[in-house]
Amino acid sequence: MRRCMLILAMISFWIPIHVLGGEVDSMIQLHVHCHNGKPCRFTGETIAVELELVNGGEKDVALPLEYFRKQGPKVILVDNHSYKERRLGMGPPMTSLFNRMEVLASGQSIRIPWSIPGHHVSRFALRPVSITVIFRFYLAPGTAQSTKDFVSTQLLVEDGR
Repeated sequence: MRRCMLILAMISFWIPIHVLGGEVDSMIQLHVHCHNGKPCRFTGETIAVELELVNGGEKDVALPLEYFRKQGPKVILVDNHSYKERRLGMGPPMTSLFNRMEVLASGQSIRIPWSIPGHHVSRFALRPVSITVIFRFYLAPGTAQSTKDFVSTQLLVEDGR
């Protein structure tokens, strides 16, 4: 019985990372687009963005997509003047969504609208505002974290006032 439990634990740890025949981290790409154009301008208001998770691999991948939609990415602000960082809180993890896998077919993508409240930028960034926003998804939530299991992208935000 103990051996069976160990095998089941090993399988449940392995499945989210190596899904449907490939390493997820090498297949999944993350892109970000700012709603107010390029370059992204900060006017003191909320910054609306759209994140896009893309399966750039040749095989289908199962991921907890509903978890990504509802929980959102980890967001790190980096001031380009001082190089200070600030991590924005995500709230408690929605653990009930960790194992709800959905297939992201080869070449398919999902779009996730997200926003950065303006007060986070105003209270953090030096003037004129020039920050890099890093968005990161952990591809196997609920398992031990490894840097290879993250997908991330970044966005330059400049003062628009």
